[in-house]
Amino acid sequence: MDNKNIKYILVTKRYYDASVTIMVQNFIQLLNDKFRMVFIPERLLSTRSLINIDLVIFCRTFEIQSIELLDLCMASNIPALYAIDDDLLNFYKSEKTLDFGPDTQRYYNLCYLLSNVDLVLSFSKSITKSISVYTDKIYELHTNILSKYFHHSFKDVKGNVFRIAYLGGEKKEEFDLISGDLVEIAQKYKNRVEFHFWGFQPEQSDNLYHYSKVFTKRFTANYEEYLTCLSKSAFDLVLCPLFHNDFKKGKSPIKFLEASVCGACGLFSDVSPYEIVVDGNTGFKVDNVKQAWKRKIKKIIHMNKMKRNQIHENAVFLIKEQYTTEVLAPKFENAIDKACHNQRTNSK
Repeated sequence: MDNKNIKYILVTKRYYDASVTIMVQNFIQLLNDKFRMVFIPERLLSTRSLINIDLVIFCRTFEIQSIELLDLCMASNIPALYAIDDDLLNFYKSEKTLDFGPDTQRYYNLCYLLSNVDLVLSFSKSITKSISVYTDKIYELHTNILSKYFHHSFKDVKGNVFRIAYLGGEKKEEFDLISGDLVEIAQKYKNRVEFHFWGFQPEQSDNLYHYSKVFTKRFTANYEEYLTCLSKSAFDLVLCPLFHNDFKKGKSPIKFLEASVCGACGLFSDVSPYEIVVDGNTGFKVDNVKQAWKRKIKKIIHMNKMKRNQIHENAVFLIKEQYTTEVLAPKFENAIDKACHNQRTNSK
């Protein structure tokens, strides 16, 4: 395709992280005959940032630099889209912070951005409900993963050790919910189970290590590196506890996708972000109650391996059908088209 037909998209966020990869970069890389991406950290935005830019995507931004850039977009007739994969309007209810709440400048900035962009790209029904107070120009899209991460052979795992993994950074309250249950599992099964922690080392690791082997892997901000390493690993069960408050109802089921990448079944809190998981069919679900996690993990450990493999295969089939970047790329492209259409309509 002639380069004249390629749209150059400026993407901005406080810093580059996995959410940028998932919400934007995956799609743009796949649609590279139509789009090119330029990333500028929010703090470095300036009036020169829009040179040769056809569209701007704000990713979870709320600083004054983004307000100024959006105003410049509107004055220059450049379409702007806001991508949001967390319910930021309810963030203050979960994380008590003085610099982000309804009476703060940052919160006002967020509301201004949501109200004035040409389209908001929402990644959950709960987020859509929250932001609908400020705009009706909303386009919903699933979280996604590139299908290449499912195209690998799992390493040959010998022996009868059951490998339990906990992925991602520490969520202290949620991990505290299950930590006692994990220690009891370690006490009961000893070296017949292993614990793998990616992204953090829990305070309780010494207690676990007393009975079972414990492995930790450093956190990486490079999401592609993380998924590549994950695809070369082989776990039996990935633990995904998640509390259910106004903020966390907006979370995406990304851990469901990641658990399937490493050949494991996932054990998820029975909360709305994981409503796509059918207990015993595409994964496992459990109430957020102490001891319930222990009972469920014990049941899964004793489950026939062929049954667990079938559950994993069911999960992969669902993901490939509904959650790969390849499947969702046309919807992302449609969102870009809608943002451009809305901008043209508004400028008349």
